Amino acid sequence: MHATIANAPSLSARTATSPSTERLEREEIIEMIAEINQGVGRVWLESFPTEELRQYLAHLELVLEPRGTVWIRRPGAPAIERKAA
Repeated sequence: MHATIANAPSLSARTATSPSTERLEREEIIEMIAEINQGVGRVWLESFPTEELRQYLAHLELVLEPRGTVWIRRPGAPAIERKAA
């Protein structure tokens, strides 16, 4: 994804205590991504399927963790993905 994490804010109390991303509504996921990654446009995020947004949110939350935290790629997912323009 083209989004970059620039000056990522600390997670809000809502984000830190949120339920599993599987229970979140699409708009909540987009809002949480935009809160963490302030450089990403909502219109651009809306172009992705909900499952991909959930995975991206989980990845963003993980990169905010201290170094050494492990992120396991979902089975069958390619190491590099490209979205056609």
